[in-house]
Amino acid sequence: MSVTRMIEHAVGAILVLLLVGGMANILLRLTEGGGLIWFNDVSRYLLVWVTFLGAAAASFHRAHITVNEEIVAGLSPGLRRLARLLRQAVVILFLLVVVYEGTRLTLQVSKQSFLTIRWLSLSFGYVALPISAALMLAAAVLWAVRDARGEERGR
Repeated sequence: MSVTRMIEHAVGAILVLLLVGGMANILLRLTEGGGLIWFNDVSRYLLVWVTFLGAAAASFHRAHITVNEEIVAGLSPGLRRLARLLRQAVVILFLLVVVYEGTRLTLQVSKQSFLTIRWLSLSFGYVALPISAALMLAAAVLWAVRDARGEERGR
């Protein structure tokens, strides 16, 4: 199974957890007068995971918004390749910063816990950032290598 497929399956599993947990919370509020207090905290961070993992999957599909190819279409093939590599270099540099800062932030909150679930660290939600950025970084490097080789840019 490819990395992209694994990411997409993880996103699907999280969405199912959110759906089942949300329905259970509603049913408990209606029948028992009180829901799963902890679910609000957990669902907030699960949505963070879905967002960042979805962005990582989009990176592997090369589906993020990017500089329009028509802008560089008038350039010679060598300059077009250079423009693509420059764009990828900027993306890679940005993602390296995000991995570093996301890891630093995750470590800062690792001693803090949720208010409703004392045994669960806040780093559970924050670690989605460096992990997803690392996945996006891998995709950016992959695309940079393909661009350097002049391979077709299919989505």
